[in-house]
Amino acid sequence: MRTIVTYHPFFFLFCYSCQTSHPTAVMMRSTKTALQLDAILERPIQSTQPEILPPDISHKALALALRRKIRVQLARTSPDKRRALEQTLLCQSPFTPFMADEAAALLQEQVRATHFKGIPITAHTIQVDRKAVVSLWRAIVQDECLNASDLRADETPAQSFSVISIPVPISDVLRQDLPNKDAFFDTIQSNMHAITEDAQMLESATERVILHYAGHGLGNTPWRFRPDMFFPRKDQIRNTDYLDTLVKPLDLQKVEKLLQSSLDHQMFLSYTHVLFIRMRVFPSLRGLSRSKPHPFWKSLLDATDFPDPIKYIGSGKKVSPHATTWVKNGVYKWWYSGKAFKHSLHNVCQVLLWLRLAPHDEKQIFVTECMTKAEDEQADTTSGKPNKPSCPLFKLLQPTRVQIQRRERILLLSEHLKHIVMDDTFTGALNRDDIYSTIDRKDNVILTYLSRHEIDTLCYLANRLRLYAPRYHSPCHPLLHIPFVVMANTVLRTAGYPHLAQPLFHKGYLEGTDNKIQLSGTVLHDIFFKEGPYELADKTGRVVTAKDCYRRNYSRAIIGTIFDRDRIEAIGDEYGVTHILDYPILSSNDAVIIQGFRKGEYTQEEMEE
Repeated sequence: MRTIVTYHPFFFLFCYSCQTSHPTAVMMRSTKTALQLDAILERPIQSTQPEILPPDISHKALALALRRKIRVQLARTSPDKRRALEQTLLCQSPFTPFMADEAAALLQEQVRATHFKGIPITAHTIQVDRKAVVSLWRAIVQDECLNASDLRADETPAQSFSVISIPVPISDVLRQDLPNKDAFFDTIQSNMHAITEDAQMLESATERVILHYAGHGLGNTPWRFRPDMFFPRKDQIRNTDYLDTLVKPLDLQKVEKLLQSSLDHQMFLSYTHVLFIRMRVFPSLRGLSRSKPHPFWKSLLDATDFPDPIKYIGSGKKVSPHATTWVKNGVYKWWYSGKAFKHSLHNVCQVLLWLRLAPHDEKQIFVTECMTKAEDEQADTTSGKPNKPSCPLFKLLQPTRVQIQRRERILLLSEHLKHIVMDDTFTGALNRDDIYSTIDRKDNVILTYLSRHEIDTLCYLANRLRLYAPRYHSPCHPLLHIPFVVMANTVLRTAGYPHLAQPLFHKGYLEGTDNKIQLSGTVLHDIFFKEGPYELADKTGRVVTAKDCYRRNYSRAIIGTIFDRDRIEAIGDEYGVTHILDYPILSSNDAVIIQGFRKGEYTQEEMEE
């Protein structure tokens, strides 16, 4: 006779909790290496003094940092280009990675102390009100540009704080007693791979937003673009896939007004904008941000044809901020610097002039370009190296003297066509007299004697290209450059020069030095402690949580459990660094960048950031 025994459902839950809570069970499940924090996590007694600097002191420090940066850019810009620089600065975000750090360093220099009334002067104690900083930035830009007439183009401030980046191998700055270093490097490699893969998917989604804006502008009505109007002969159309493309002419005045008045349009494809694109594409990250997208962003995202929701393939939310930052950096390096527009303008002007002024030579050039491209691809395949971005050669294999002279003249005409396209002294359609007046104004003797065919060609192409192009006074902004770049890419691909078309994202940003991770306390916790090979506890044995890492007074201690602070300071001293920034930056699987301030002039790279 069998006895049937029944158990209450909570009995199994009780047994499971007893097993998992037993110390032996925990030790069996956990394979993490223990690290000890050189601090105690108990919150210190609250001081009666405030932990941040007074608003007026913070405002003064930020004003010093912003004014100094603006003066450097004005001094290095020739007087005839300062009007365009002013418009660029007004549409530019004032927030830079080291704005608060530089403001703190300037304030320390002014008061000649590291504390102000007992409050430490650091980047964390300076109050940064975003709206107030934007208003302050615009006021300083207008004030400095108004009083910039006395500045010489080669004049620079006597002393200025500049940020120096020192690349070093990770092994040089790791703690010597850090255990399980193989797992440390494996964790870095896996996370860098996940972020790269994630950023590529986000880049693809962002490209759809760019193409939608190019085809619809600020509205929702599609605009058909016919590139065949640029080709005088049918046999010059070598690719028919792009004969019906969406590219809307640029509404220059409307976009420029919006860039001066609307923060939504100024911050197009900023970090926050890219974050909303990410949440639209990856359903698992819908709750990543509690804020709602701005009206312009929301209408653009709603109208963009995204693919079906993509399964999230990264390592979860911990890689999301880094991938978003990488894509944002790619946008800023490629679009906000004006590089995409400059390359497109240069290539399309040369190709169109060859097609119209020397069609027979252009046929030979096309064959030469194809042969050169095939040889480059064969060499890259053999060597295993990635393809390098092609540049226009426009050379014949065995040119005659007449062909050489014709090529030199087309190159001169190309430079002049670029000038006419961006000339801001004309409104409306140009005529032959306008073309002659631009030549007289430039005082170019070589181009004084233009044939009727050359004048008509310049006039025709300039009127077509100016519909999509900004002007000299226009700021470098993707909303002003995207229509022209997409239009030029369509023309170049139709003409058979796809290698001269500009990518919507410069592919080097994932392979170069832009793929960086700032190793703050929270990032270290997410990568190495939360799901990584280590477990961090303080002196009392209390495990460090993510909330503890957000407390800045523990950030340096958390970084010190992995990196040798004394070694980092010594490396900074070798390069004359007066102040090391708190967080090392991971730049590759085996290298980090140490950053700090030193007195000196800004470099051109720092000026462009």
